[in-house]
Amino acid sequence: MDLAWRVLVWALCGASGMAHAWQAGDWVLRAGAVRIEPHESGGAITLGAAGRVPGSALHFDDDTQPMLAVSWMVTDSVGIELLAANPTRHRLGATGITPQTLELGSVRPLAPTLVALWFPLAGQGAWQPFLGIGAGHVRFFGLDIDAGARATLGASDLRLRAATGLALRAGFDWEIGERWALHAGLSHLAIGTEAALQTAIGRAEANVDLDPWLYTLGVAWRLPADHP
Repeated sequence: MDLAWRVLVWALCGASGMAHAWQAGDWVLRAGAVRIEPHESGGAITLGAAGRVPGSALHFDDDTQPMLAVSWMVTDSVGIELLAANPTRHRLGATGITPQTLELGSVRPLAPTLVALWFPLAGQGAWQPFLGIGAGHVRFFGLDIDAGARATLGASDLRLRAATGLALRAGFDWEIGERWALHAGLSHLAIGTEAALQTAIGRAEANVDLDPWLYTLGVAWRLPADHP
């Protein structure tokens, strides 16, 4: 119990007494991991001459990859951040066409996101929450069709359209030294795409709102504006 109280007191003292908060002109590098969880919605799949298939939809699974973000502090409380990640890999499946999910293949989206960050507690302690708004752009590459989809559907020529959408971001940095901090963040991209796949009975198409949630966790390192 004594140890727990000591840890709590140390944390509270650090939060109120450590004032190395990000300052105007600083560069801040955040690195760690990002988990991307698409939350799909949108229209049903249109399948060649069969037309619209009621109850059908495309599904993208989740993935986790290394994350890197670079920020520049315009003022003590406002910064601009570019968030990027190693291209994630998402399995792509179709539901509502067969009794079970029909595995189509995989895609690798690259989605750099540029946001303006606001730190409401700038300079007031070690705990620095932030809110952000900006835009994200997603491009798809590494499109790979499963052998099963090729065999059962005659699938070929998988395409997903690049798109740009609104980005919202929130999180915090918890300073643990003059230049170091722990980081956790949450982002949401309002973004969609048009997917198309050639099959033996015609072209399959669907409009999909991906609207992914991005969870970031890692550390932050500050390069002060007045560095030697």
